[in-house]
Amino acid sequence: CLFIKNKMYKVLLYNTFGLPGNLSDGNSKERSQNIGELIKDFTIVGLCEVFWHQKEITERAQFTNKFDLKRQLLKLVNSGLLFLTNCPTYLVHQEYFIKSSGADKLASKGFIILKVDVDGIFIYCVLTHMQASPGKNVRDSQTIQLIQAITNYCKEDIPLLFFGDFNMSAKYSSIHYVDIQDGNERISTYNFLRDSLMLNDIGSETGIERFMYRDSSKVKFSKCHFYEDNKIPRNLSDSPPLVFQFEFIMIV
Repeated sequence: CLFIKNKMYKVLLYNTFGLPGNLSDGNSKERSQNIGELIKDFTIVGLCEVFWHQKEITERAQFTNKFDLKRQLLKLVNSGLLFLTNCPTYLVHQEYFIKSSGADKLASKGFIILKVDVDGIFIYCVLTHMQASPGKNVRDSQTIQLIQAITNYCKEDIPLLFFGDFNMSAKYSSIHYVDIQDGNERISTYNFLRDSLMLNDIGSETGIERFMYRDSSKVKFSKCHFYEDNKIPRNLSDSPPLVFQFEFIMIV
C-alpha cells in the first residue's frame, strides 16, 4: 500500500555570481548578504559560485548544517559549492575534478555527496559545478568521475537528488554554447550522465542549472514541481533561483 507524507519540501538551486568585486558587478558582498536573508525557508539549499563572501551568506541564512568544498592547494578559489540545510546531514564523499581547462583551472571544482535525513526519510544529495568552457575531453572526464563516485558511494536503496550547475542541458540553446558542435557535444554528455545513473530530470530542457532525481524501491518523489522563485530578486545574480518542490510517497 501507499503512504503519502503530506508535507511539501523545497530545494533551492542558485548560482550566486559570487566572484570577487572586480570580476563581477563590484557589489558581490552586499548581494551575498541579501541572498542569505532570502533563502532561510528552504528545506535544502545548493549554491554555486560562492567563491567569495560565503560568511555573508551563512551568517544571514543561519542554517544548522553547512557543507562546502574548500580551496585546493595552488588554486585561486574554492569550489564555489555551498550546501545548507537544517535537516540532519552526513558527509558521504567529496571529490575534486581531476581535469579542468580555461578559467576553470583557477577554481577547485568538484562535487559533494551527502546523506540527508528529511523528516525521517534518508536521501542522497549530490551537488556539483562542472566545466564551463568548451572542452569535450575535460567534460567527459568529469562526467565519468561523477558516475563512478555516485555508483560507488550511493549504494543504499534510498532516493537520490542530483543538482547543480552542469553547464550542459538536455536540448540545444544558442545562449549557453559557443556553436552547434559545442552544444551537441554537451547535450550528448549530459544525456549520457543522466541515463547512466538512471535518473529523471525536471525543469527547462535548455537550462544548464538542473535537477535530476531517482526514486528508491520504497520511497518516491511525488507531486514534483520545478519553478523559478519570484521572491528572490533577479538583480541579486546573473542566474535565476530555481526550485524543486516535492512530496514523498512511501510504499509499505
